[in-house]
Amino acid sequence: MFLTVFLSYLPYLLVTTITPGPNNLLAFYSVSRSGWKKGSQTILGMTSGFFCVNLICAFLCYQLEQCLPSITNIMKYLGTAYILYLGFHIMFSKSEEQEGKKTSFFHGFMLQFVNAKVILGGVTRFTCYVLPSTQNPGDLILHAVVFSLIGATCFCIWALFGKMLSGITVKYDKPFRITMGIILWLCGIQIFR
Repeated sequence: MFLTVFLSYLPYLLVTTITPGPNNLLAFYSVSRSGWKKGSQTILGMTSGFFCVNLICAFLCYQLEQCLPSITNIMKYLGTAYILYLGFHIMFSKSEEQEGKKTSFFHGFMLQFVNAKVILGGVTRFTCYVLPSTQNPGDLILHAVVFSLIGATCFCIWALFGKMLSGITVKYDKPFRITMGIILWLCGIQIFR
């Protein structure tokens, strides 16, 4: 049963976790600016938060189905505000400031709770793929673990690209920060489409 459900949502999960979004851009940025040691703390925070959000989605999706539109709108606005703030901060803060502030477990963890892509992805995966097949708490937790492992793999892929391109990002610091900030703004704006 697990394998059947897993194979049904795998394409959706891969597309939604590997495409550019706030998590992948933050992983890219953190490792390119601070290296693996500090950047890995951000990735660990993102993975932990991603897992927590998936657990919350798993256990509350069915019960909150009637309230979902209002909760989704609130999270959409909060997520957009945070993503826009993060983009602004990356563009206009000094490089040294970024290395200390944006590469932390806390920022990676908290991003998950305001990231509409993560929340809506979790809601979609559980309501469309998992809950129709099983409502066993053990199965829900197992699916949340699988979602998180695939998400963490995608964060690491983006971080690897960040590390490989770190020489370029240091040399062209300001244009790089402006570009990354603009991409985050575009991610925030896309939430409203």
